[in-house]
Amino acid sequence: WDENRLALMEGKSMVFVLMVCEGTAALDAHHDEEHPYLLRYVEMRDVDGLGRCLVVDWEDARPLSAFAAENPSLEAKKAVLEQLASALGYIHERKGVHGDLSPAVVFVTKKGNQVRLLNFRQTYAGNQDDAAQVIRYQAPEIKDGTVAVTARADMYALGMLMKDLRLGGEFYDVVSCCCNYNSSARYETM
Repeated sequence: WDENRLALMEGKSMVFVLMVCEGTAALDAHHDEEHPYLLRYVEMRDVDGLGRCLVVDWEDARPLSAFAAENPSLEAKKAVLEQLASALGYIHERKGVHGDLSPAVVFVTKKGNQVRLLNFRQTYAGNQDDAAQVIRYQAPEIKDGTVAVTARADMYALGMLMKDLRLGGEFYDVVSCCCNYNSSARYETM
């Protein structure tokens, strides 16, 4: 849990201190996103001492990595996976790609274990720890920049998250397909 990223709470909104790769116009397009498992973008705001910050609707939640560390039941992990898949499916249906899927942007509410996905690409200037953690979830084609980023890159990251949740066994074939080095061998989308 990166306390430096969370600056302050105001009612039901949370201010995220981060650099966003997308321009203001692209962020404004997120106002129209309505999905139960996406954190809803409220606005960009200048915050004294913090600079330009992203404001999203917020519920008390913890990162996916903290949820996984609690050793939840298989049923709880499956439910979280289904919710995350639903959010990604919504993004992909709208011809979008998340492109930055990692535990740093997946939150699970403390009440009810509901997924809240932050749907914004971030930069990690000056924060090498964040960058090092996120690169593990990036598809090979993102790392080497050889092809355009597609939904298949999100599928790779989803497979890596499934590994973090220790969803082996019955999910082995799905994880293997998602995490295939060859992007054309992965699932196309949700």
